[in-house]
Amino acid sequence: MIYTGGSALGTIVMMHFPSDTGFALGALEKIFHAAACEVSGPDGVHFSYPRLAEGRAPSLPPGFDRLLEHDLRRSRSHQGRQLSDYLKANGIERALAFDVGPGHPSLHALRRGGASRVVSYFGAPLGTPRRGLSLLLRRLRTALQEQPDLYVFESLAMQESAIKGGRGIPASKTTIIRTGLDLDRFRPRDENSPDSLPADLGIPADRKVVFYAGHTTPRKGIDTILDSAADLVDQRGRRDVHFLLCGDRKGEAEEYLARLDGTRARAHVTFGGYRDDIPDLMAASYCGVIASTGWDSFPRSAMEMSASGLPLLASALQGLVETVDHGRTGYLFEPGDSTALADLIADLLDQPAERDRLGAASRLLAEKQYSEQRQVEELAEALRG
Repeated sequence: MIYTGGSALGTIVMMHFPSDTGFALGALEKIFHAAACEVSGPDGVHFSYPRLAEGRAPSLPPGFDRLLEHDLRRSRSHQGRQLSDYLKANGIERALAFDVGPGHPSLHALRRGGASRVVSYFGAPLGTPRRGLSLLLRRLRTALQEQPDLYVFESLAMQESAIKGGRGIPASKTTIIRTGLDLDRFRPRDENSPDSLPADLGIPADRKVVFYAGHTTPRKGIDTILDSAADLVDQRGRRDVHFLLCGDRKGEAEEYLARLDGTRARAHVTFGGYRDDIPDLMAASYCGVIASTGWDSFPRSAMEMSASGLPLLASALQGLVETVDHGRTGYLFEPGDSTALADLIADLLDQPAERDRLGAASRLLAEKQYSEQRQVEELAEALRG
């Protein structure tokens, strides 16, 4: 990342999870650090975590030591005093904090410590939906509470949930900043890509891979994906397709695979667990799928699939509809409709030119909307105010 300047006044980035927790969050740490550097310069950036026992986050620069242990999810008076004193001692006037909503106890400490600009970043919806009198009362309560200067959301669905739903946040206090990706790390297959999928996955080379990466909780629609596999393989006789699902924890795959006991499809489904070669797996795949049946916002995996040049097949709900330009970069289907998903996969298997057209458009979308530098610049502007 190239830093273009910065003021003498400091910026603190406040994370809501322990340091060194994994790739997805680590990518955000790197982005937040770069944005803060744009505003305050490399020597004016500070980070806080609820726990530092895991050591310095590897996504931060080597030797970075401007760290504070502060738990955003707990309200303790001594924590507030410690935070205020830290800001005063280090000349910090801006904060980029995770999930700090109206009335959050850290807000008072930040203001008392001299923070004139507080930006709250949300990677999930703010509150549960409300209507009528309940929403009106919530808005009145919100108006009376101390608030950040700006709420940043990753998708329109999340922004609207804050404005029209659970908290009644004024629209003027919100903005959308899409997550950024390393577009050199996630890219379509080229001459430098591996010739085949890793042997440990056991996927025959003549099968086209339908790829999923993410949590394997029920709301992610794993059952829908498996039912579409059974439809394609057992009902329609397809032998040219394989489903690769990554992100399952120990013991989760067995419960899902039991759904396919006694089917031919069982041999056409692989759970890959947590892996560090996801970019290569995506580049080697034929299309991507996200079949969520419950709330989903703007998942990072959707952007990674687009950047990898994959057509994306996604459920038509909440933020997922924002990840697909229907008919141009992929297709949307009704949540839980495994037959519709199977139809879309079959069409792509039978029409490789259509698959390539969608994949090329998907990559272009990523280049225009998902770059890391764009996210850094927009976050820096949000911090400046």
